[in-house]
Amino acid sequence: MATALTNTMNSILQIFSDPMAEIPDTSIGWPRLLSSTGTSWLLDFVFHAIILITIFTIIGIGFVKWHNNVFQQDPPSATLMAGPSTPDASMNADIMVNYQVATATYGGIYTEQGRPHSNYSGRVDHLAVAAQITAGMRALIFDVWPNPSAPTQPCVVAMEQIQTPWYSPHFTSGVTESGYSNWKMLTRPTSEDLLSLMNEVAATAPVTDPFFVILNLHGAMTVPYLNIIGVILDTAFSGRHMPVEYAKAAAPAFLCTAPVSVFVGNIFIIANIVVDPAFVTIANQTDVTNGAMTATKFAEQVNLLSVSGFPPGSATSPTQNVYSVQSSASISSKTATCQGTTGPTATPFPSATFCVIQPSTGGLDTTNDTLYADSSFSTCLATGAQFVGINVFDQATGSATQSVFNATFSTSGLRKKGT
Repeated sequence: MATALTNTMNSILQIFSDPMAEIPDTSIGWPRLLSSTGTSWLLDFVFHAIILITIFTIIGIGFVKWHNNVFQQDPPSATLMAGPSTPDASMNADIMVNYQVATATYGGIYTEQGRPHSNYSGRVDHLAVAAQITAGMRALIFDVWPNPSAPTQPCVVAMEQIQTPWYSPHFTSGVTESGYSNWKMLTRPTSEDLLSLMNEVAATAPVTDPFFVILNLHGAMTVPYLNIIGVILDTAFSGRHMPVEYAKAAAPAFLCTAPVSVFVGNIFIIANIVVDPAFVTIANQTDVTNGAMTATKFAEQVNLLSVSGFPPGSATSPTQNVYSVQSSASISSKTATCQGTTGPTATPFPSATFCVIQPSTGGLDTTNDTLYADSSFSTCLATGAQFVGINVFDQATGSATQSVFNATFSTSGLRKKGT
């Protein structure tokens, strides 16, 4: 037995010491796979063809994956153009909640498409904000996360929130001790801080129109962190704030009767706190609202505060204003108290306050038809929601979603419901 083991080891050593040597008891060399198997020419051909095809396939896939993850696409052009939306005298006197607004999701993100084996959905760039506004959008939805490399600093990125351990194969980056969350970044690492994008909004948003900024705030949030966001908003939008009575999330008291004219030239801020399901100490939306409003600088800048993301079965109240495409149908069944001229009355939810529908940004497919596969864009508009987000940079041809958008907003970035 010792002799057989010695012979085997000698054979292995011979293969690696002399790579052109044949594998023992065969006529196949170690990498000399173009040699004959010695059985038949047809078997030789099939055997070597399989080996060569496999090698070239692996090399090809590897090159495509490397190329699509290292090299960025050129910035895509906006494919959706809303018409001019400068309100006229009759619109100025009408109520703002009666209008739907051309809204861009993926705020500040150039999306990428047609790149197989890519780990990214796009990249963040303040110039994408300018392109979205130039395309006629009068509301932008931004997904804001604590920067994984500097958790006290907010940045705009697309991430996937994954409730798995730190050793998950998803390349997560984030807080895992204390049960916060795991984050998989889907935009390229060259993300920009929140301030640079808000500055671009202020510089590009026309002063002749109403304009809306919707911030989905993800991840672990503290009062100091929210106050940092408040300072950023105060700095960027100086001179463009809503009237002071709309501060500290006070808009719900006015929206039933607030005319369009109040919004013209100003930037209305909706902050939506996306509650991490791991925040087990938060029982309901009131807890979150009270906590957020203790961040004084943040509260002063926010006109409407929404809370979403509670796990199924959690105690919630009807103060959620931002909905996913999948949950958008619930908007039609909700009511809210409208503080109208005749006193408080129960009113259909989108007639009493602002509602936002945002497609998921937690995946790699950014085409509009895919984003609205669970409920069409036209169905979401029919809920009465004022803001239904769409990807301005979708390069797909023949998109049904884009056709509906163009038919709805081609003449104006503001469209009265039912017209």
